[in-house]
Amino acid sequence: MAILQLLSTSAINAASQMHADAVSRNGSEGKALWKASLDSHRQSQLSSWSASSNSCSNWLGIRCNKAGRISVINITSSGIKGTLDHLNFSSLPHLTIIDLYNNALYGSIPSQIGNLSRLTYLGLHSNHFTSAIPIQISQLTNLRFLYLSNNSCYGPIPKELMFLTSLVELVLELNEFTGSIPTSIGNLTNLSILGLEANNLSGSIPSGIGNLTKLNLLSFAINQLSGPFLEEIGKLQSLVELSFAGNMLTGPIPRSVRNLGNLTLLYLFNNYISGHIPEEIGKLIFLETLPLYNNNLTRKIPDSIGNIPSEIGQLSKLLNLSLSANNLSGLIPEKLGDCTQLLELNLSHNAVIESIPSQIAILPSLATLHLSQNMLESKLPPELGEWKSIEKMNLSHNRITRTILSSFDHSFSLISIDISYNQLEGPLPNITAFQKAPFDALRYNKDLCGCEICSLFGALMGKWSMKTSSMQQKIPKYCIGVGGCGSAFRAELPNGQVVAVKKLHATDGVP
Repeated sequence: MAILQLLSTSAINAASQMHADAVSRNGSEGKALWKASLDSHRQSQLSSWSASSNSCSNWLGIRCNKAGRISVINITSSGIKGTLDHLNFSSLPHLTIIDLYNNALYGSIPSQIGNLSRLTYLGLHSNHFTSAIPIQISQLTNLRFLYLSNNSCYGPIPKELMFLTSLVELVLELNEFTGSIPTSIGNLTNLSILGLEANNLSGSIPSGIGNLTKLNLLSFAINQLSGPFLEEIGKLQSLVELSFAGNMLTGPIPRSVRNLGNLTLLYLFNNYISGHIPEEIGKLIFLETLPLYNNNLTRKIPDSIGNIPSEIGQLSKLLNLSLSANNLSGLIPEKLGDCTQLLELNLSHNAVIESIPSQIAILPSLATLHLSQNMLESKLPPELGEWKSIEKMNLSHNRITRTILSSFDHSFSLISIDISYNQLEGPLPNITAFQKAPFDALRYNKDLCGCEICSLFGALMGKWSMKTSSMQQKIPKYCIGVGGCGSAFRAELPNGQVVAVKKLHATDGVP
């Protein structure tokens, strides 16, 4: 019995000591949470951080491990404002996760953060930090996720980051980083996401990028990168999204892109890429978006775009194809009609010629068609007026001739049209998109009539006489088109509205 009492007393004493140790640890860690230096719009969240509390599990945004030590700080979108200067990292050695996303934290990223050797996740994105990346972050060898995006961090990307070989996601976009991308980036072979877009990075894309074969997403967009589009990119066969848009890349698109068979998005617009669009792009069967506009691409659009061999169904998932503002010439490929999922097609500001293929006009899902600023001619295909999905169509600044098809009378999905600067004539279709079209969307054609604006002609002629010699002298100044049956003029109503009016040519015996 005495032995049992002794054991019981010892157990109680041990439990009491463990409780005291826990309280002591919690008190120490509670003080380390830098509450006093923070201001929050949600004071209730910070008020739970009490050094006198018996358990850190009661602290909002804080999680503890089985030993009762703080292991997670997760305070996202909480409106907390302040710095990390008073966060005592040495008192929080068991931290594995720090997530402070979307707050109002500012100042520097403390170098002491490098002491958190167990840290696997560091999320400081969408705050107001203004500092360089401390080199000490390279000591966090267990770190798998590093998010510093959407701050005002500056300076070069430390080459020491390349010691973080456990990194799976590295996102530094929307900052003010300068200098070149470290050549040693090829050491981070576990990366699946690498986001460096919207900085001030310069220099060329390092060839070591070809070592990152696990990458799913790679974005260097909106920087000042120059040099060629590397052939090594073709080694990244796991890529789903690739964006180099908004840089100064030169040279051709490498044929090695054919190896990127999982790509759904390929953003290369706003560069100086030259040469032709490689036939190999037709191998990217999962591609949904292909904007290549504002480059120096030349030659014809490759036949492989839109061609769907029965064995692979080329580009059958393509939703957006934008090749505007290049130097493309030749015909619009009929095989584009096989890209049946297309929602938007933009070939504007090129030099494509002849007519619009009827195959384009039967694409079942196409909602937006931009073919302006080309050299298209001939008449519009009959199928164009039978489109059920089209909403926006811009055919301006071409050489399209003849009348607009009456079949357009049933294109009720059409909400916006621009056919200006062509050689069209005859009555406009009797649908809202044409009848309510602004003056600038119809101007400079051969002889259009029938729109709501033109119907004002009779009322205007009832009030304005055009028989005086002085008026006759001014008429040519306002003439915007002459056709076989009349002339169209620009006029301004008393309320400031600009309209087009049409005056029929006089015929023999008719005034």
